[in-house]
Amino acid sequence: MLAVKLFELRRLSLGKAAAFCSMNKPQFMYELGRLQIPVINLDDDQIADELRDD
Repeated sequence: MLAVKLFELRRLSLGKAAAFCSMNKPQFMYELGRLQIPVINLDDDQIADELRDD
């Protein structure tokens, strides 16, 4: 749960949080989904940047 919280707070990357739990990324992503925690954590500005067609 500590790795999940640190990932949620953006203190650990997905890979580092997974490694912290001795899991691979897909396993950790599954657990995040099971706990209803989004894997992609973008704020509104980041989403707008991603959607901008440059």
